[in-house]
Amino acid sequence: MSDDMNSMINDSASDQSSGVTKRTDDNGNVLLECPECSNDIVMDADRDYIIGDILECQFCGTEVEIVSMDDAGVEIEIVEEEK
Repeated sequence: MSDDMNSMINDSASDQSSGVTKRTDDNGNVLLECPECSNDIVMDADRDYIIGDILECQFCGTEVEIVSMDDAGVEIEIVEEEK
């Protein structure tokens, strides 16, 4: 696991104003708020993620892309479908 991910897991604060998330669950997984349905999208603590990875909300199916990851947390954006 990367140092950035470890830093995020150790801090359970959330900054809603910037769209950056640092919330974690009891297993150390990072919890991202789905921008469509507000349910949690789980980033597995055992997996290494990189900018550009696509995650899918298990509740509504919305796909989001990781656009930044640093000590402040993880920022995501909805993946826009190409027409």
